[in-house]
Amino acid sequence: MFMFAMVFTVLMVFVMVSMVVLAVVITMCMVAVMLAVFVLAATIFPVLMAIEQYLTGVEETDIRVVAGRYGQRGTGRCYGQGASDQRYRSARGGSA
Repeated sequence: MFMFAMVFTVLMVFVMVSMVVLAVVITMCMVAVMLAVFVLAATIFPVLMAIEQYLTGVEETDIRVVAGRYGQRGTGRCYGQGASDQRYRSARGGSA
């Protein structure tokens, strides 16, 4: 009976250690796959964007260029947003 308990205990310890090792290995594999997907995406998206731009001839518009061209919100340089629009319309005799 004592021998059976010893063998059973050793087997259970072996099974538990194996499960922990397997969990660690699976987690490391998942992390490796996620990193590989991230690196692949970061590498291939600029290439795809360049191909798209070459095929369509349409360039992406930088939002900073648009913001600089049309003024900024709340500075009074852009009539159409915020309080500056209200002042402009009332000064011209329009309804606020």
